[in-house]
Amino acid sequence: MHTQIQVRRLHDWAVLPEKARVDRKDARAEARLLESDFRYHRAFRQPAACPPWVMGQELGWLLPSPLTMTLTPIADVQVGAEEDLAAAGRLLGISEFWRRGSGYIGTERSSWLRSYQYRGAEGAWEAMFLPNGDGTAEWHLGWGMRIPEDYLLLITGLDSLPGLVIPTGVLTDRQVNHTWERTGLSVAIRPLQTVQLSRGQPFARMVLLHRESLQAKLEEVT
Repeated sequence: MHTQIQVRRLHDWAVLPEKARVDRKDARAEARLLESDFRYHRAFRQPAACPPWVMGQELGWLLPSPLTMTLTPIADVQVGAEEDLAAAGRLLGISEFWRRGSGYIGTERSSWLRSYQYRGAEGAWEAMFLPNGDGTAEWHLGWGMRIPEDYLLLITGLDSLPGLVIPTGVLTDRQVNHTWERTGLSVAIRPLQTVQLSRGQPFARMVLLHRESLQAKLEEVT
């Protein structure tokens, strides 16, 4: 019996995860054409002909962008001068402050961080992106998820988007299942350069792991 995970849209604009598939037919067809009709060129060492690479590309599920947008690097600083944020802003050259936990994250004015506001469950406008420190932002994707007990969810980046870093993270079943009702799943991102994404374009990967896989021990055998 296969392990089941569940996802559901919390907002109409959300785009649900999709299973990655590698098209090996086109690669094989090109290899055959080169071999039959061309003197020198061949394509017998294509990535699609490498089973480990194919399995790696098809591992888990891809996370698609819910909107078409342009992301730019985030310059931020963490401050705690709650009594005079305006003075801190003038000294540090910061125009935006975001309350996060016990302090504030200050950023330069960035239109994409502020402008993507969506209507929440109770009708109030909510931020799709929240600065997270160290040049990262927390991206709310608009859908919730449930996984079985004793499983973990690995979030990692894609080789195809070098300008957008996805800090590798592991969520417990409790953390993931908390997204089901209202908050939805969020992913940390760090743009290193201007990155343009289209709605439905994958930007990260999620992989289901069993808790025992993190308890495995490496044994040296001589």
